[in-house]
Amino acid sequence: MEHRHLGRSGLKVSEIAYGNWITHGSQVEEEAALACVAAFVGGTGNGLQLPSLISIVQRITPQLLQGRMMGAVESLGALCRAIGLPLGGALVVLSSPRTAFTIVGLGAIATTAVLMRLARERPAAGTPERGGPGGAIVDGQADVGGV
Repeated sequence: MEHRHLGRSGLKVSEIAYGNWITHGSQVEEEAALACVAAFVGGTGNGLQLPSLISIVQRITPQLLQGRMMGAVESLGALCRAIGLPLGGALVVLSSPRTAFTIVGLGAIATTAVLMRLARERPAAGTPERGGPGGAIVDGQADVGGV
């Protein structure tokens, strides 16, 4: 596939993308273009988040409970989307896409800062074999308080 330079930026894009930008670039409103960029960045972040989340769950959860824990994590993610998408739509209707993306971005930054601060203050979790947050492993059985 051949590539071409996009303007003076030095960025090389495929001819197909370049042709689409030349043909439709002036027809896209600024807010729609901003929404596309934000969706791309968000999608990239989600693709980076999932492997990290799975790794953390595997590290702190006893092997016998990992399926349950991942089910709970996935359910929580679905619940967040079920609540967040309507609220985000309402925010866009009441303001503008740019304002909505700004508010959501600032909220994400604030949440990240709070969680990073909490993670620094909390002592490192013990391994599940030593009675860490996932419970102890005794004779190959998970000891999680009668579950």
